[in-house]
Amino acid sequence: RGTTVSVVDQGGEPHTFTEVAQFGGGFVEPLNHGEPTVPECAGGFSNVAVARTRVTQGSRLDVTGLSKGKHFFQCCIHPWMHAAIEVQ
Repeated sequence: RGTTVSVVDQGGEPHTFTEVAQFGGGFVEPLNHGEPTVPECAGGFSNVAVARTRVTQGSRLDVTGLSKGKHFFQCCIHPWMHAAIEVQ
């Protein structure tokens, strides 16, 4: 607890690092492989919560203040890109 999680986009595509209740599909339906879009990704970048988690090429997103427990993050564009972080 108290550690900053830093996410850096070193690739050629924009991504998001969006906290979700459970992993699922993003807002680009053809990339979801049949998975429904998770509520946290709905609306894409017109959803302010998603837009705040955007990580563009060469940029960094810092996540702070995570509470104790397990947190799930995924890219709302490329939903196979996901991570579970456990805060102790």
